[in-house]
Amino acid sequence: MSLKRAIAKLKENKNIILVHERPNLKPFSIINKGDLFKTRSCWEIDNSSIYVVSFNNSYRINVVKAELEYRPHYVSFICLCCYCNLNRNIPDTIIRPNTLVDKFFNLFFHQNIKLKHHPEFNIKYHLMSENKDEIVKLISNELINSLLLYDDIYVEINNKKCLIYSPQPIGENNGLMLVEIAESLMAIR
Repeated sequence: MSLKRAIAKLKENKNIILVHERPNLKPFSIINKGDLFKTRSCWEIDNSSIYVVSFNNSYRINVVKAELEYRPHYVSFICLCCYCNLNRNIPDTIIRPNTLVDKFFNLFFHQNIKLKHHPEFNIKYHLMSENKDEIVKLISNELINSLLLYDDIYVEINNKKCLIYSPQPIGENNGLMLVEIAESLMAIR
């Protein structure tokens, strides 16, 4: 699926405007930035503080030929993410898919924040925050439900800015999915 089709699907459902100023994604840790990381385009959603951003990411792979000639090659791909300027103070937080390593370390160190009334969220996602009590109060059922609908979603809140990212290849509904999660996050009061 191409970026053009994902943006076209987003245009069908939302009022989007291509903007020239691109947000700085480098402070966010949830994106593994490759050697040639670069933001490409940015679209503002409904004149709000929500932006859909496309970016290039690439990784160098080393190829050694029979002549022992070293030549770096790059594997590049295009990704979508959603960037938000939050309208309230939310503690710095990361929500990411639970891995086997997370589950193992959580047995001994209890670094994952558990939500009492959402065991399916606790199984699927790893929640970390600088202020456990406040994030448990702030996180809404709407946000949890929208995260549970999708697999492999990463959310990072850092200094009143938020990045929502899915490392999956761009699908037709990726832009809509990311915007839906961003809107539920912006609705936190």
